[in-house]
Amino acid sequence: MRSVWKGVISFGLVNIPVKLYTARKKHIPSFKYLHKICGTPLKYERYCPKCDKEVPWEEVVRGYEYEKGKFVVLNDLDFERIAQTETKRIDVIEFIEITDLDPIYYDNAYYVDVEKGGEKGLALFYRVLKDTGKAALGKVVFRDREHLVVIRPYNDTLVLHTLYYSDEILPPPRKIGKLGISLDPTEIRLAKELIDSLSGSLEIDQFKDEYKERLLHLIEGKIHGIEPSIPVEQEITETKELLASLKASVERLRKKGKKHD
Repeated sequence: MRSVWKGVISFGLVNIPVKLYTARKKHIPSFKYLHKICGTPLKYERYCPKCDKEVPWEEVVRGYEYEKGKFVVLNDLDFERIAQTETKRIDVIEFIEITDLDPIYYDNAYYVDVEKGGEKGLALFYRVLKDTGKAALGKVVFRDREHLVVIRPYNDTLVLHTLYYSDEILPPPRKIGKLGISLDPTEIRLAKELIDSLSGSLEIDQFKDEYKERLLHLIEGKIHGIEPSIPVEQEITETKELLASLKASVERLRKKGKKHD
């Protein structure tokens, strides 16, 4: 596996040489759009409706729409003027409690590995983060833009997450906690009992992408001329009596528990 970035983690006067590796990948098969009549892959053209012609790449520029139908054009030189030099340094700003960072801010993930000469420094960095329960919050210029990042221990290694900035997080459509709906204490108690009955230790490895497996099975079948069967859609009934549904759910789990005693 090839590293995607090399540089140093810098905090105080300490510089630790490191490299980053991509920590995630998606396995969903990719598809191409075809012409239904002849099965030929479709091409997409850069077409200008005003000039009524296809536009070659050398005539394409980037424009920002500041008002409806009005654009300001930016060229390569403009982007060079505002670009930050890649210093190849992750500057640690502060150390935080990882629980203070809500998961909504997480973007991409990268494994942090050591470069030659940084073995002891990175081992110490990992150990201190693990012992204190802290994470390192910092900034780095990576792939032509400045990223806010956090570095945290994970399974005997370190993971760096690029983060969304706060102004990139959209507000919720409504605040559920402020709906002003009065709840029956019995409903709350039963809901908590239901949650407690369904609680367990997370074993993330047991979960598989069943949609991907069905999709690959379907593709394999169609390659060999086998048409798939259409699954029967399960009917979802609306919960009209919340208290009754909670009682029935808890009772069913209690009976299941007795059967396993």
